[in-house]
Amino acid sequence: MATDSRWSIDSPHFVLFVDDTGFDKICIAKGHAFMFAGNGKLIEQWKNWIAQNPSNTPKPPLEQDDSAISMCIANIETAVIRFEYRQDISLPLARFAGSGAKFARDCWLMNNDAQLAVNSAKQKDWFSGGTVAFFDFRSGQHNLLTSISIKEVQSQLLGGFVMYKNTGQPIPAREAAERDPEIKALLDKVAQGQVTVSAPFESMHIPWTESEKTKLYAVLDDIFA
Repeated sequence: MATDSRWSIDSPHFVLFVDDTGFDKICIAKGHAFMFAGNGKLIEQWKNWIAQNPSNTPKPPLEQDDSAISMCIANIETAVIRFEYRQDISLPLARFAGSGAKFARDCWLMNNDAQLAVNSAKQKDWFSGGTVAFFDFRSGQHNLLTSISIKEVQSQLLGGFVMYKNTGQPIPAREAAERDPEIKALLDKVAQGQVTVSAPFESMHIPWTESEKTKLYAVLDDIFA
């Protein structure tokens, strides 16, 4: 299981992003691996809930501010996927979610290597970047980090980078803000906590159905019983 480490905010003309923050999109609990994409604040709530080894505690929301999260849950010992929601691409031995899904899929079909697939997506997708975070089901080796809060991720974003979509070249955010009022306005909103970082996926703005929620809750109740 592997993901990139980029968190971003999308704009029609540019992407504001930061890599290697110390807040990953994968967590481990009760013999299962949980992988997320989507709204950063929601992902944090779910990671905190999972870390508490919950039983009867209320589950966090799955949607907020017109954006949702994607979730994939796999049993580490058997590699069986217990639950998946809005994975952009599904193959017999792999799942891909996020804006770089198709690029990762293409690499996977040639190499069958999750980390290599994510690295490949980083070269072609604006929303993918940074160190590849991974958990190896066979060896148990990983490089996962959850040392900071999503609020701290957003603080780091102020010192991150801007990539204009017409050039694809990263520029330090503060430098870009000095000559671009639109970027300065976005940084001001970030500083005031008015916008949320995300790891975007294709259907991030489509609400969960009640059926999907019921399936997820049944799996979680079984895992954390």
